[in-house]
Order: sequence, then structure tokens, then C-alpha cells
Amino acid sequence: MSRPRPSANQQRLTRVIVTLPFVIVSSWILYKRLVLGEQQRTMPRPGQPGADQHVLGTSLSEEARRRARGGGGGGGDGERIEGMPEELAQKVREAERRARP
Repeated sequence: MSRPRPSANQQRLTRVIVTLPFVIVSSWILYKRLVLGEQQRTMPRPGQPGADQHVLGTSLSEEARRRARGGGGGGGDGERIEGMPEELAQKVREAERRARP
């Protein structure tokens, strides 16, 4: 048995629920760039330095490998992880501690 077609109000509500997060995030990003003067974030183009690296997974995984080898390299309880807010770095450290065998 097929479901009845949603009413006009249900369709409108669904449309608002789907589009509102996009509008809010886009507005926030534009506000930060245009009012606060934050630089536009871009991905490196092919041929530029760093274009062949995996942007999100590289730095933390390399740091975790260094620590596993016993080479130190930061990430200790009192040290900051480069380019990451302290609160987020603390959460990463806690997750890594729980994941260790």
C-alpha cells in the first residue's frame, strides 16, 4: 500500500527543516569572512605543495605513530596539538587513550 501524498503544510515544513541548516551555516561563514575578515579556506589545487596529502587524516595519524614509537613529538597532557583548539585537542587525547590496547 502506498503512503498518501504529504499535505502542502507538511511539504513546506520538510523544505524548511532541510534548507534552514544550509542557510544558517552559509550565513555564518559569510559573516566570518566579510565582517570579521577571516581568510577564505580553499583546498590546494593539483600541482601546488600539499595537494597530494590527505588534509584531515595526516597530522593526527602521524603524531599518533610518533607517540606509539616512543618518539614524543607533542600531544602530551600539557602540550597543544598544532592548529587545534585546546578543548578539542583534549578530547582527541582522551579518545586516543581509550583506544590504546
